[in-house]
Amino acid sequence: GGAVEAGAPPARDEPATPSPAPSWWRKRPYPLLGRWLVLVAAVGLAFHQTLVSVAVQSTNGDPLAYLLLLPAWGVLLLFGTQLRRGRDLDIHDRQVDWVLAAGLAGFILMLDELLRPRLGETAGLGRIDILALVLFVMLASILLFGTRATGQSWAAWFFLLACWPLPYRLIGAALGGTTDTY
Repeated sequence: GGAVEAGAPPARDEPATPSPAPSWWRKRPYPLLGRWLVLVAAVGLAFHQTLVSVAVQSTNGDPLAYLLLLPAWGVLLLFGTQLRRGRDLDIHDRQVDWVLAAGLAGFILMLDELLRPRLGETAGLGRIDILALVLFVMLASILLFGTRATGQSWAAWFFLLACWPLPYRLIGAALGGTTDTY
């Protein structure tokens, strides 16, 4: 057998500590920008019909025209809350990310496959698809940025969920339901 020199580290094929991201992801010049692009592409592919319907309804004078500005408001809140934070701890709990993402994905599928068909036309009025979109963005954020980073932006998530059209329409109906109300 070969002799090992004193003080030399043992030769291994794997790194001493597991890396939180694959090596191809870390070597990118702008890994954060890459994650944002993946997030935007995934939302565009998964919810293109919802995004088109919001744009068409908004141009036709729907009271939910504020939904066009919702992504910009959410990003503004996200960056505003990120400016106040300090340095993140170097903790990588990817298993928790996957467990939370699986639960959220199951909830989104239940909304889409069980609740929407059961509600019929009312699902369009309550815009269940917008709730699913916001939850999908949360799911993708958990997988791409981690549970800690997603949770630290709780104000942005709370705002996005509060802007879901169902409460807005219910309050509008309770106030009379006229176009002046909206």
